[in-house]
Amino acid sequence: MAEKLAAEVNADHISLDNGNRGANKNHRCAWEWHTANPSDWAITLEDDSVPCKDFRQQAEAALEHAPAQIVSLYLGRSRPVGWQPTIEKAISRAQQAKACWIVDKHSLHAVALAANRRTIKAMWHALTLYSIYPPDEAVSLYTFRNQIDVAYSCPSLADHLDESSLIPDKVPCGRVAWKFGTRRKWNGDAVPLTAPTPW
Repeated sequence: MAEKLAAEVNADHISLDNGNRGANKNHRCAWEWHTANPSDWAITLEDDSVPCKDFRQQAEAALEHAPAQIVSLYLGRSRPVGWQPTIEKAISRAQQAKACWIVDKHSLHAVALAANRRTIKAMWHALTLYSIYPPDEAVSLYTFRNQIDVAYSCPSLADHLDESSLIPDKVPCGRVAWKFGTRRKWNGDAVPLTAPTPW
């Protein structure tokens, strides 16, 4: 899967887990590679991500206008369970405002994460500091505790392959993006993920 995905997006690097690393350590290895090979933006895709058509071109166009230094190119259904009503409302606000981004202090997914040059080392640091947690939770702890914005592309430029999870929980299937696709034109317009506090 990883090699097929790498070919599809013309990836610069593949971080393969031989079964000894686990999710967090493999993400850490991927971001460690990025720290040694920095670019204006670095993107890490999990092997079960499904990129949109012309992914690299879309990602480049989107990230040029990103309103945060950390970007999730995926915003999904089903997980995290408690966030879904909030996400649904944010998606609706973004559509009404014709916004390209939804912004919060949490990183809810690790399916397709991007960081700009100034933040690549911070991503590696977050995964190292909170290594006992899954990658999405490790990054989220870091961003929330340091009040760092995370922007979600709207629509998601990566979807999630909806197959049975290895995680033994009772979360139903349907772990796919709320909105998946491309845009003809990207800008920096954004709405908050959490609803504004009423006065």
